[in-house]
Amino acid sequence: MPEKMVSISDTLAGNPLIFGLILCCMFLLIIARVRQNGKFMFLILSFYRGKGIIQPFKEERLMLSAASVLLMTNFLVMIGLFGYYSIQILGFPEKPFYQSIGFIEITIFVACCYSVKLTLIRFAKFILGVDKGNSEYSYTIVLFCQNLGLLLFPLIVTITYIDMDYKPTLILVAMVVVGLLYLFRLFKAILISIRESIPFLYLFLYLCAFEFSPLVVAIKIVTG
Repeated sequence: MPEKMVSISDTLAGNPLIFGLILCCMFLLIIARVRQNGKFMFLILSFYRGKGIIQPFKEERLMLSAASVLLMTNFLVMIGLFGYYSIQILGFPEKPFYQSIGFIEITIFVACCYSVKLTLIRFAKFILGVDKGNSEYSYTIVLFCQNLGLLLFPLIVTITYIDMDYKPTLILVAMVVVGLLYLFRLFKAILISIRESIPFLYLFLYLCAFEFSPLVVAIKIVTG
């Protein structure tokens, strides 16, 4: 095994900060599961269901519930570790700037991106004066993040402590999970637009501006 790969493996497995983050996320998920089991299960299952998630959110304020906050916290930690692991383990792009990017920078970047996206969706709702599926789509984005964090948790734990030979493969598996869940979210967005009779041109412009363009930029950054 190359010396660099061994060093990376030892750094990840022996890093007290990473161990503390994983342990905290485990406790957060246990608390959410035990203390707010009903809301926890609703948040997880609603993402995979069709229409019918808006009213429960309005009535029970699930967006601000402890279960929702804990799941979002877990997502931010997991996506930050996932991005950090991808750079360190896969070693791309091989430039000092990217290699110096850490967990905190990635987490803050993702949090800012989703905050801006949700704010713009609310702004569009305000400008149009009608909902037109905006609320449902906003909740879908939140549910996507929460479910993604939950799916990444076991993968991140395994990647951290498994032998270095298997880490790159598991990173690729995690990428496939992220990609499939992202495609499912896009599919739900299209279904919402069809149900709300949103013109195809508006849907196309939205997807280009807020989904495809950021994705292209992200791929360009990652590939150098």
